[in-house]
Amino acid sequence: MHEVQIIPFFGNPSGRPLEFASEGAARVRFPSSEHGFLLGQENGILEPLIQEIIDGTIPPERQPILLYGIVGTGRTHLLKGILETWRKNQHNDTVRRQAFYLTCADFYRQFTEAIATKTTDSFRKRCRQAQLILLDDIEQLLGKPSVQKELRLLLDDFSGTIVLTAQNLPGNIKNSTAKKSMAKTGQAKAGNAEPLAEDLAVRIQAGTTIPVFPPGEAVRERFLRDLASALRIPFTEPLLHAAAKKLTGTIPQLYAAVAQKYGETKSANQPLDLTFWQHCSKRNSADRNLAKGHQAGGTLDLTMIAKQTAMHFSLKLGDLKGQSRSKTVALARSVAVYLAKSQLRLTFKEIGHFFGKRDSSTVRHLFEKVQHNRQLDTELCDHLFRLEHSLLGTF
Repeated sequence: MHEVQIIPFFGNPSGRPLEFASEGAARVRFPSSEHGFLLGQENGILEPLIQEIIDGTIPPERQPILLYGIVGTGRTHLLKGILETWRKNQHNDTVRRQAFYLTCADFYRQFTEAIATKTTDSFRKRCRQAQLILLDDIEQLLGKPSVQKELRLLLDDFSGTIVLTAQNLPGNIKNSTAKKSMAKTGQAKAGNAEPLAEDLAVRIQAGTTIPVFPPGEAVRERFLRDLASALRIPFTEPLLHAAAKKLTGTIPQLYAAVAQKYGETKSANQPLDLTFWQHCSKRNSADRNLAKGHQAGGTLDLTMIAKQTAMHFSLKLGDLKGQSRSKTVALARSVAVYLAKSQLRLTFKEIGHFFGKRDSSTVRHLFEKVQHNRQLDTELCDHLFRLEHSLLGTF
């Protein structure tokens, strides 16, 4: 198994640690250990990148840096850890103040306050004189064209290092995502939400875009070991290894699964013994089966997978069934075929018939191509994880 690296961070980037109130419980921080960010093979590219950010050695042509991934992959934790580590490496208080972390909602608030108080020059001067800017969650800028324009200008004028985060690549942030974001914040009517401005999306994607994936098996096992030690739950290496295979998802989801079982065990006055991990794994498997529902080969379930995949790629179901060979349609069709074969008890012939009466050899080729490339192509892996997550659920 790939060795888990720890990217050391100074300070407490995770904020207030999570706690169990039960007797004998210990404080546990996540989405990594207290010492830093747990880094497995799935996110190996982050290690040299983070070092470059902290050292300030990333050239202008590679900027901005965008870290994108689903909620729970630790993007915010990374940004705050980078900030604390960068400041720790500086020996001058004035320089330390030339780096800051903001959510994009706070960036918007500060910008609108500057306009209202006629201090936009001071706001812009502070931004442009900084050496390191970390802006979290681009989705919070949806429906706010004025601040998107301001960020676009900042990217052109900034000479330091700037790091952004998002749930998707900017070009893939659509109206549906905007509506959810706006509805949650309550800052505007969801119906008025718009996608990210095209010029800003293009500018961001012209820099360096890095996916942040959910933890692989090795990281999950390391996290479970740390959690078991903190909560004084007995374990053996084989049991922990088996649990890491079964308990998938993000670190917060992993934490929630263990925390729920821990609470149930304590409430029932049951002993914490080695059966704990077996019960956790069985519970997770049962919940997965429940989420899958009746997917034993019905056409309705195949239709659901195809529709969800088409929606993910901003296409129509008819596009996947049609004869178009455009890059986007071909990728979406291959992904839908792969999901259908891996999740349903269907033959290649049955799947091919659904997708425009394609022959079984063509469908097999599409499936095997995705199966081979999912470990090599980070963008493909990201598409598959998002779709598997939305179709089946994690818990």
